[in-house]
Amino acid sequence: MKLIATTLTFVCLVTSLSGCQEDEKYVISCTDGQVAFQLLNDDLNPGARLKEFDREDTITVRVIQSADELFDKLQIPFLKSKIDFKRETLLVGVVRTHSLAQVVDQQVESRCTSDEIILRATVGIGGIPATGFVHVFAIVPKISSGTKVRLIPVRIRK
Repeated sequence: MKLIATTLTFVCLVTSLSGCQEDEKYVISCTDGQVAFQLLNDDLNPGARLKEFDREDTITVRVIQSADELFDKLQIPFLKSKIDFKRETLLVGVVRTHSLAQVVDQQVESRCTSDEIILRATVGIGGIPATGFVHVFAIVPKISSGTKVRLIPVRIRK
């Protein structure tokens, strides 16, 4: 009985020690040009929305760096896959439009010398006049807190 207790204690100790390894530190690096990104829920128009933004602004940008921020700032019906906030950042942009619209294409560009990320969104605009808001999402490699993010919408007729 004493041997079993000693063995269990040893197994528990080894298991707890191996689970306590510190995560590898992620190094933020910058390269000028196009940035590979992922779409939120693999969709240009995932149905998520910013909970709060100034509806008088024509463009709003938010940088989300943690899961807590994600659920505090976004109204999101479901999350298809987890975002690794140790290695990734979620960029969220809102464009005010004067007709019904949706995102039809987007690109992300990095400008290291100006410490800036440019999020370009092609927004397809319909013919029905109505004030609306189009949300743009891009999951990019982790950016530093001082990085400026700019959203540039390109409006086209659908």
